[in-house]
Amino acid sequence: MHNDIKNVACIGCGLIGQGWATLFAAAGYDVSMQDLSDDRLKDAGEQVSLNLRLLEDNGRLYHETAAGAYKHIRTTLSLTGR
Repeated sequence: MHNDIKNVACIGCGLIGQGWATLFAAAGYDVSMQDLSDDRLKDAGEQVSLNLRLLEDNGRLYHETAAGAYKHIRTTLSLTGR
């Protein structure tokens, strides 16, 4: 099965959105995390970083994968124009 999906959008960066963003970024997808305020996006970005570190510490991700995953994430207030 061929997978043409390269970009994923997580609309809303609460607990579930952060989790999906973490998993998709770790799998190598480019992820746009969208929410209503910069404060929410900042908090979500920090949580995703923590999630990746925890996955690495627990042996679920290699260091290189965890370190590279965060580079796949972009935060935005609007999904238009990407």
